[in-house]
Amino acid sequence: MKVFFAILLVGVCANALPQALFENEFSTREERIVTNQIKRAIEQLRRDIKAAGLDPLLIEKYEGSTSPVPILVTIAGKIENLEFTGLSNIAINDLDYSTLRNRLRFDISLPQLSLSIDYSAILSA
Repeated sequence: MKVFFAILLVGVCANALPQALFENEFSTREERIVTNQIKRAIEQLRRDIKAAGLDPLLIEKYEGSTSPVPILVTIAGKIENLEFTGLSNIAINDLDYSTLRNRLRFDISLPQLSLSIDYSAILSA
């Protein structure tokens, strides 16, 4: 009887090991697919920001006004020499997807984001 259980135990262990390795390899491959898709999407976003002319964004002069309540309030604003840079510099610090928990963890930063305005004013009447 002991020999039967020993053979059964060896057989179960031998079958379990390749299955565990296969699941781990499949899980890792699937995780890489998801994280690579996210990385490619962020790279495409970087290129689109630059192609749209939003990095650097330079505005020499802008004036605008609005009347949220036409009879009572009119708000006017003015900006001169606005410079906004670093929007396309997206850094991926950590990106992890777990297929077992179906959880995505990420840490993304914009390390060199800069905004400068020479003159701005808001008037209300």
